[in-house]
Amino acid sequence: MRKEKALYDQFVNHMGCWGWIHLFYKYDNSCLVIADQPFINLVRAARPASLACNFVTPQLSMAAVHKGIKKILVFCAEGEVSLVSALQQKYPNIIVTSGTYSFTCTGPKRLSRLKNYTPPQKKPNPVPVILLTTPYCDGEFVAKAMANNGLPMPFEYFARPLISWMAIQKDFQIVRYYRRIVEQYSNGEELYLMLQTDFLRAVFENTGLSVARFIQFLEKSGAKVVFLNRKNRFMQAVTGQILHATGERSIWSKPPNKALKRSAFSPNFADTFARYNDLEEDQKLLDRLSNSGVDSLHLVLEDFIDNQER
Repeated sequence: MRKEKALYDQFVNHMGCWGWIHLFYKYDNSCLVIADQPFINLVRAARPASLACNFVTPQLSMAAVHKGIKKILVFCAEGEVSLVSALQQKYPNIIVTSGTYSFTCTGPKRLSRLKNYTPPQKKPNPVPVILLTTPYCDGEFVAKAMANNGLPMPFEYFARPLISWMAIQKDFQIVRYYRRIVEQYSNGEELYLMLQTDFLRAVFENTGLSVARFIQFLEKSGAKVVFLNRKNRFMQAVTGQILHATGERSIWSKPPNKALKRSAFSPNFADTFARYNDLEEDQKLLDRLSNSGVDSLHLVLEDFIDNQER
């Protein structure tokens, strides 16, 4: 129970990048959100104002749909897709969407929408162009530099909140999620995205995708990968420890007019050292992927900054 609560606490804190709390308090009573009780409790406690939209657990969801309901968001730890399908069949005139496979897929505009869920359509596979970094390495800075020089900007479609959500939702389907990203954000030929190794490690731990199968995907798709790491790993650990307590992955990814809010945070050497050790594991994964023979380029953040300044 403590582990589950910690995961939900972390998820709700990190989902600040999607602006979900703001949206939930914006919806009126024609909206029904179906979610697990720990998530409902955290959303209700987020603000002193009362919620106008309706919240219910999956077990009571079918009985909670009344005549005034026009939109339903399903976001739960088990059986989410099947519950969406059942609701769509029973209530064809109500918009029913999947929290995991639609609502979280916000893209660069960070705009979650309550639109009717349909399974992602199979499209010709684009060539992934991936900026693959260790966490809190300021890959977002490199992505912005690419955009400022007229190149497409790799975006972190697989956002940080999914790391804790995958540990909660044990049937998370990484292929379904990727197909949704391709459907919505690929230009048909290429898909520019950023991946971070802490997300990949969570995928390997919580889904059926292994490192070997991921390397096969990179090879078969003709992926082009830019590997990025940082020389000063201790500073990277300190940065990670600070940003982990916020809703943003990086100061470079937050909207310009948005404050960087932190939850209660007391940095200490033990936590920073633990994060430093985690970065060692992240570097091992980055090295394994970079040594796999995929089409790649290697960057070190400090060298990249030096070259920018010259």
